[in-house]
Amino acid sequence: MKYVLPILLATAMPAMAQSPELEQACRSVLQNFLMKPDVKLGQAQSFPELQPPGARISFSERADTDASKMDDVIDCEFQNAKPPYGLTKFCISSTCYSEGERADDRRRRFEEMRALMTRK
Repeated sequence: MKYVLPILLATAMPAMAQSPELEQACRSVLQNFLMKPDVKLGQAQSFPELQPPGARISFSERADTDASKMDDVIDCEFQNAKPPYGLTKFCISSTCYSEGERADDRRRRFEEMRALMTRK
């Protein structure tokens, strides 16, 4: 019985995408925020079962970056796991943007991303 855990750990597969739709919504936020249609994406994780639902994606603005070397991450939170998603917050690296943000420029950028999300 003591050998079961190492065997399970050795054969465990990486987590599969929980919600490709949530991940795509987060990609849209990233591309609109950076104003770049071609952003190199790395690993993606999504959490439709959590409250609030969300997604996290590693990325690079450089096309030649290997996915294992990507240090930048976008983290998105939504009202719903299904459309309409209702963006409530997003963070790029350590900077977060939301409706309740105290800094006027961060709150403005959040409102811009939310407006762009409702146009699609």
